[in-house]
Amino acid sequence: MYNRNNSNKDCLAFARMLNTDLASEISAITEYTYGSVVFNDCEEELSKLFGKIAATEMHHFRTLSELIFSLGGNPSLNTSLHTHHSDMGADCSHRQNGCVRRFLCDSIRDEISANARYLKLAECAPTECAADILRNIANDEAQHVKLLQSALTGYGRYGGCGGCGGCGGCDEKTF
Repeated sequence: MYNRNNSNKDCLAFARMLNTDLASEISAITEYTYGSVVFNDCEEELSKLFGKIAATEMHHFRTLSELIFSLGGNPSLNTSLHTHHSDMGADCSHRQNGCVRRFLCDSIRDEISANARYLKLAECAPTECAADILRNIANDEAQHVKLLQSALTGYGRYGGCGGCGGCGGCDEKTF
């Protein structure tokens, strides 16, 4: 898929830097798969949305792995993952205490951050092909923001994040 002949020092350094993003994609896959499972019985449409986003994040993981390899690097990651949502439980009580909104808010923030990161990486990519790939991933992340914001707007009836300890930014105007 990519030309592995780009093995100069700049390409290798950039490839090593992308391993951080590879770990972020694994974390996103984990988060969205978790959301898909936890919300499946209570919020079927959200569960499907999270499953679709997880599949896109899996594609990003594969694409970044190939890009890292093509730039002369070794796709590797730290398997110590941070997850936001490990305290929701499986009994659907999260619907009453605002965790749906918290999950959406956290996810929106993560996607906004990923979009900005990929756009910044595209600006300093060592090849135009790498820049195009990173811009495409950034566009996917921007699309995720729109989908998640739409879902968040639909959950206004839950009245904020009260019972979850607060996510510190679920006001839609923040996004």
